[in-house]
Amino acid sequence: MLEATQKTSQSSEKGNSIKEDALIAPAPVYKQLLQGYAEEHAIQDLLYYLADGLRRKSIGLDTYLKHVRELSRKQFILRATMRKCRQIAGLPLK
Repeated sequence: MLEATQKTSQSSEKGNSIKEDALIAPAPVYKQLLQGYAEEHAIQDLLYYLADGLRRKSIGLDTYLKHVRELSRKQFILRATMRKCRQIAGLPLK
């Protein structure tokens, strides 16, 4: 059983490195765009779950507003940065 667990962990480690290698950006601006894209979607997910928590009454309104305000500011700056990166990279603006 121990050998099977070790083989599974070794194969999953190899799989992770393959996935990471597939996402290497050719230039720093593309890396920044990729990271920004992932971070923006993470913020969207957080906003969704905060709203869900408020709806279920598991968090209070003051906590909800505090976190939404903070995340919205981060998202605004992130979108502006990504827009600038897209201009530099010569990609179409959304």
